Amino acid sequence: MASKNINSTASKLIWAVSIVFFLCFCAALCLLYPLGADEYSYYPLHAEDILQGFLLSYLTNSPRIGIIPARILLYLPDGAFALINPLLQFAVSGLCFYAVFLKWPDFKSLKDYPAFLLILILNVFAVAQPDNNLFWIGGASNYVWPFLLFLPLLIMIRIYFMSGKEIFPRFKYAPLCLFLLAFMLGMSGETLGPVSLILVLLSAAYAKITGKDIPSFIKIAAAGIAAGLAVFFSAPGLYFRLDMEQYDYFKQLPIASKFLNHIPHALKACAANFFLFPITLAILICHYLKQKDFKPLLFPAVMLFLALAAACALALAPIKNLRPFYPATLMTIIAFAYTLTLTKIPLRFITYVFLIFAIIITPLFAAPFVALHKQETLRQAIIGQALKSKRSEVFLNYFMVPKGPYDNLSIYFYDEPVSVRNKYGITTQPADKMPRGQSHIRQF
Repeated sequence: MASKNINSTASKLIWAVSIVFFLCFCAALCLLYPLGADEYSYYPLHAEDILQGFLLSYLTNSPRIGIIPARILLYLPDGAFALINPLLQFAVSGLCFYAVFLKWPDFKSLKDYPAFLLILILNVFAVAQPDNNLFWIGGASNYVWPFLLFLPLLIMIRIYFMSGKEIFPRFKYAPLCLFLLAFMLGMSGETLGPVSLILVLLSAAYAKITGKDIPSFIKIAAAGIAAGLAVFFSAPGLYFRLDMEQYDYFKQLPIASKFLNHIPHALKACAANFFLFPITLAILICHYLKQKDFKPLLFPAVMLFLALAAACALALAPIKNLRPFYPATLMTIIAFAYTLTLTKIPLRFITYVFLIFAIIITPLFAAPFVALHKQETLRQAIIGQALKSKRSEVFLNYFMVPKGPYDNLSIYFYDEPVSVRNKYGITTQPADKMPRGQSHIRQF
């Protein structure tokens, strides 16, 4: 009995240390990541700006629902994002684990520790553009946090088809709440929204094929997602951006050429994802040829199909970096984690390989964040000095962002010194605009 208690205590300690380290790691990188031009464009802040700002963005820029929580965070004290975001990132990994194993990890033992640790590591280093998606307000709110809506829906669908149980609250306003959450999921973005609708439609079709009733939560979710997508894709902002002169060449391309030009971007995203898509697909094909049973492969096959759909949908929009591939890479990770349970490859071995990689790469990955923060600290000091001396104008250099260990683990930070004026009420100009004879004005 004493030995069991000791093992349980040691297990809880290992879990606690790992979770605390993950939360602190995420919080540190969030704190090191400065506000970008997008965030400065929201200033000056007023209470009514949250909805008005979203409406303006809906009409002229982006209709994603994630703009609302991003704006709310800017009203909170400095550091609020670094406090909230790591918890939500951890929640996404926890829901990924539940989606794969249909249970929460057992924190009293180390039985589930390798699988959970693997998902945690992959969700940081094997997703597309982790600096933009995990540690930047705009990326996290638009690409990562919507999975807090998608993953519970995926789990409900899996539970229904595995056990026949319809996990759906029965209180009075439950259908309305589900519809609103599904509506938000539909407005989450140009990839996750459509892919979510594909998921519920496939689930409804599978229910019919297998002779099951289509559960009410799937019908409500389908209606909510479809309504959200209708509002999303009717947004003038989506097409306003495409009317910019820089996108004229892209608009004139035939559909076939757009998909052809998209292939290099998709291959980069696949490489950033450690080629988990073809690896998982190969394992599934080999397992089917050996067992001749497709039913155990249905869930990972569907996840790969959704990942492929999410990646292909991006061919219809101009791509600047890999950030929009986040949904595709996360769905591939879920498929890969489940597929490993079908193989004889020891899960511990795979986890240890990725853990060693994470330990080696983390300092190299974090170094550009530190360099960026040093420049931001100096910039804030210069702005503070200008405000103190009541100067009306200050000149700032663009940030020099060091390259990470490789492209996907590099920082893609959009800096525009002119936009800084919105927050501080002082005219800010790039340093190269400084007139001659004004060298007394401090430069950065």
